[in-house]
Amino acid sequence: MLSMEGAIDKGLKKFVNKQEELLGVKGLLSEWKAKVLLFVQKRTCASSVVQTSSDSSLSLPLGDLDHLKILQQSLVITYMDKCTNNFVFVSSVFSKLNSPVGTYVVSNLAQSDILKFHLSFNKAHNFNGVKCGPCLLFLCAVWKFHKNPIKPRFICAASSTSLADVSKWLCSFFKAIFPAVNDLCVSKLKKADVPCVSSWILNDSTGVVEVIH
Repeated sequence: MLSMEGAIDKGLKKFVNKQEELLGVKGLLSEWKAKVLLFVQKRTCASSVVQTSSDSSLSLPLGDLDHLKILQQSLVITYMDKCTNNFVFVSSVFSKLNSPVGTYVVSNLAQSDILKFHLSFNKAHNFNGVKCGPCLLFLCAVWKFHKNPIKPRFICAASSTSLADVSKWLCSFFKAIFPAVNDLCVSKLKKADVPCVSSWILNDSTGVVEVIH
């Protein structure tokens, strides 16, 4: 709860400082900021509800903070890239680990055994694989030096790993079907009376203006 209030306070300070700088008036929004923080504190404190009876008729309704905690068990709430004033709800990897769908499977096998399995998979599906010192996927970071402060971008690296060729094939596959997916999205948007020149799928930030125009 304290970390959430701290994040809101930090965001408010940034917003207030920017607006007051644009208007050229210091302290103009201080009263508004205090009221917003007080509102947040009241909502978070009121949501500390504990059910003391098995009878559902005696239980109190869940507050905002409780609903957020429930959401965070299966979703990651984060900022939207290229549009940082909006939030997105991303499915958590951890919620998929024990999913009956089998998206991810927890394995207790040794790394050498997993690599042997990948080798046989590559042979069975005509992938070359990496012959010289293959390894499993690993997490690495690429530093964003254009940010202030500088921060890392985390990437699950597939280069020089046991499934590198599988990763390359998947990338080629998705690129090949993109025109069909784009046409499908455009036709659906036009049927919904939404004028557009392409789908809302972007390769990079340079295409944002053209799509939203």
